[in-house]
Amino acid sequence: MTQHPPTPGTPAGPPPRGEPATKPGKEQRRSPRRRVLKEGKLVFGLGHSVVDCTIDNMSEGGAHVRLISSHGIPGDFYLVEASRGIIHKAEVAWRTTTGIGLRLLGPLEDVAAREALMRKFRRG
Repeated sequence: MTQHPPTPGTPAGPPPRGEPATKPGKEQRRSPRRRVLKEGKLVFGLGHSVVDCTIDNMSEGGAHVRLISSHGIPGDFYLVEASRGIIHKAEVAWRTTTGIGLRLLGPLEDVAAREALMRKFRRG
């Protein structure tokens, strides 16, 4: 049976059997994080659900975002940096009630999908 990767907005399952869930505070970054403090948006549910967040810091493969509540946020989604016009595919590495540590899986490559999402966030 072939397994397909989940689409952003569908809940991710628990970690594989025998692998512990990553805990906040445990340093696992492969590259240094940079404090960025910028506006971000989490997009899921086929683009119909948008949650505002603050991107606290980023590294080459991850980020930490702050939000009012992490309740109801699925295991994978898109992280939008509207100021830079970048949309990252992301998954939850760990979460607290008001923050989420993310693994950044790469940019959204589909130009039409990226432009459609960015139109939602353009000001003016």
